[in-house]
This record gives sequence, C-alpha cells and structure tokens, in this order.
Amino acid sequence: MEQNKTLRKTLIIAICLFLIDVLFLNQGIIGAIALLVVVFWLIPKSIFLWLKKQSVKPQLYKCAIYFLMAVLIFGANYLNNQIAKSRANQIIGAVEKFKAVNHRYPKKLAELAPEYIEAIPTAKYTLYANGFFYSNRDDHAFIGYVALPPFGRRIYDFNQKKWGYLD
Repeated sequence: MEQNKTLRKTLIIAICLFLIDVLFLNQGIIGAIALLVVVFWLIPKSIFLWLKKQSVKPQLYKCAIYFLMAVLIFGANYLNNQIAKSRANQIIGAVEKFKAVNHRYPKKLAELAPEYIEAIPTAKYTLYANGFFYSNRDDHAFIGYVALPPFGRRIYDFNQKKWGYLD
C-alpha cells in the first residue's frame, strides 16, 4: 500500500514537472535535471539498496518514471520547435507573395492577413515565448521565434533566403 502511494506521488510530481517545462519554460531544463537525478542519485541509491538486499522496486519505478518524463519533455520541445518552423515557413511564403505583388516586404506581419495568409499563427503551444517576431528595416526583413528560451532565437533572413540563429 505504501509503495502505491509513493508511486502515485512520483507520477503526480513527474506530470507537474512535465507540464511546467513543456507549457511554461520550453527549455528542457527540468528534463535535464531529472536525468541527472536519475543517473547520479536514483540509480546509485537502487544499487546501494540492492547490495543491502533491500527492495529496489520502488526506486526502479522512480527511475523509469523520471527518465520517461525527461524523454517526453525533450520530445515535446522538439515537436514544438518543428511546429514553429512549419508555421514560420507558411508566413515566409505569404511574405514572399506580398513582396511579389507590392515590390516590398511588409512593414508588419499584420499586413499579410487575410489576403496572403488567413491569420498570423502563434509559433508554439507554450505560454511563454510563443510568438513570432518580425523586423523590416531598410527593406532588410527577417522573421523568427524563440527555439530555446530565453535565447536561442531562430531567424529566417529574407534577403539571404536562409535560416540561422540570432543568438
């Protein structure tokens, strides 16, 4: 019975940490910390308990839960960035159509909707750093999104027609 409580508590903590990282932070930092805890605390503790001939099942369950949580965090963050790049490519297409018709880049993304794109989407399914940023100065335009907050801003340069990182 006590083992079930411990397992339930571990699952609740893992789900909360997953949601915090995926929805708010979107960095994978909690996943990385969880992996470090698994490798440098939970696994050695399991080995120690095994050597003392004590039950290691609860520890192994914790290892598995936190390891799975970390993998899911990294997967969700990767998926969010793929979604952001796909949506950015849609906007890039709309900007290029705008330029072909108007012989200039739009001053703001809002100029694209609804004629060139139905609406400007959010970049990611997160609550923090989830939008696109766009700049057009002296007909040098770029669009970007935050791939790894707070920095790690991925940008597309319209003049060079290629992706890069701002920082």
